[in-house]
Amino acid sequence: MPQSGAAHSPEALLNQLLSRHVDHVADISERLRDAGFDRLHLPDWDRLSQVKPRAKSDLVKLQRSRPLFGGLAANEHPDAIFWSPG
Repeated sequence: MPQSGAAHSPEALLNQLLSRHVDHVADISERLRDAGFDRLHLPDWDRLSQVKPRAKSDLVKLQRSRPLFGGLAANEHPDAIFWSPG
C-alpha cells in the first residue's frame, strides 16, 4: 500500500524532479538560471511561473545550435535513438 506524506507532496515531487535534472539537462539549468534560480535555490510551485517555458518555435534553433537534442536531453549521446517513421 502506498505511503502518504511529505515525500509525495506536490512540492517534494517538484523539488525531486528539478534536483534530478538541473545538473544534467542544459536547457533546464539555463532557464532556471535566467529566472534567478540555481541548484541550491529551486522554485516552488508558486514561483515556477517565473521560469520561461520553451516555445515550440525554439526547438529548431536549439537543435541547430546544439546537435543532437539541443540541450533538452539528460544524455546527449545515447546508445540508441528510436523515432516514429511518420
